[in-house]
Amino acid sequence: MPTGRHRSLRFTNLDDDLPNVALDRMDGTTRAYPEVSDSTPLALFSRARANGVRTRPSPQPSATFEKIMKTFERIAKILALGLATSAVACSTAQPAPRSGASSVAAPNADFSHYRTFSFGLAEQPKEGYQVTARSLEVQRRLRAVVSKAMLARGYREDAGKTDFVIRLAAGNGEGPNPAVERATVPPAEGFIAIDIYDTATGSMVWGGSAFAEIDPAKIDDALLQRGVDHMLASFPPGHATQTASAQ
Repeated sequence: MPTGRHRSLRFTNLDDDLPNVALDRMDGTTRAYPEVSDSTPLALFSRARANGVRTRPSPQPSATFEKIMKTFERIAKILALGLATSAVACSTAQPAPRSGASSVAAPNADFSHYRTFSFGLAEQPKEGYQVTARSLEVQRRLRAVVSKAMLARGYREDAGKTDFVIRLAAGNGEGPNPAVERATVPPAEGFIAIDIYDTATGSMVWGGSAFAEIDPAKIDDALLQRGVDHMLASFPPGHATQTASAQ
C-alpha cells in the first residue's frame, strides 16, 4: 500500500464484515481500497502504522447537524402532544342539551275579543312523560310564569267567567337523544304545555309545548321561563307585539 504520498488512513463501513480503507492523499484527494477477504481492519491498521501512515477514525457528525436533529425531535414531540390533546378534547366534548318549543293556533279562532282569562284543571303530559312530585312543583311554578306573561300582554286574570281558560301540563321523562351515546342512562327531560280553550265554545283554540333536558335533582326557573317565552312568543297569533285592551 502506498505511504509517502498519503496524509492519513480512515476505516469506513466499520459495521460491515469487510470494511473499506480510505487513504487521504497529500494533494487533497481520497482513494478507497476495498478490504480483501484475507485481511482484517486490525491487520490493515497495524500495517499502516508500521509504514508511518497516520490513522484517524471516520468523521463524526458536526455539532450543527446534531443541533438540527435535536430541534426536529423537539418539534416532533410538540406536534405529537398537540395531536394527543386535540384527540382528548374531541373525545370529551359534550353535546349541547336538547330543548325545543312549538305552538299552534286553530285556523278560524278569533283572539281579538279576548280580555280575561282563568286557569282550569291540569292536563296530562303527552305520552312518554309522567306526572311526578317534581312535575307537580314545576306546574305550580309554571302557572305563576304564565299568569305574569298574560298580564304583560294586557289580559286580566279573573276568578269568574272569563273569555278563555288556560290548562297546564307538566311531566318528566327520558327523552330520545341519539347523540348521548356516551351515557349508559338516557338524560332526563322535562315537558310543559299550555293549552287555551275558548270559554264560550269549549274548544281548544291555541296550544304550545316545550321540552328540555333537565337536572332531576332541582328545578331550573330560568329554563322554565325560557320555555314559556318561546311558546308565547307569537301569542296572540299574528300579533306578537300586540297587547289586549284592558277595558
